[in-house]
Amino acid sequence: TGTDAQGIYNNVMVCWELYGPNEEDYRFLHWEDLEPQVINLDDSRYKIEINFSLEWPGTYRLRTATVDMVGRTSVDWKTIVVEN
Repeated sequence: TGTDAQGIYNNVMVCWELYGPNEEDYRFLHWEDLEPQVINLDDSRYKIEINFSLEWPGTYRLRTATVDMVGRTSVDWKTIVVEN
């Protein structure tokens, strides 16, 4: 956290939540357990890659959320289908 050399605040924390395949199968994916790979795409965009496992076939939904220092939020949902 803090500012970069130009005095700009950068988001460094992302929250991942995994829903499915059943309603009771909710997981909060802890940042410190995931060892995310942060890739700088340009001056204002980053790509964050994480690895996690899915044990059961079915449809999952991955929710990714972040917030900046002034409270603006961004949320993205991805559907993941695991077949037998």
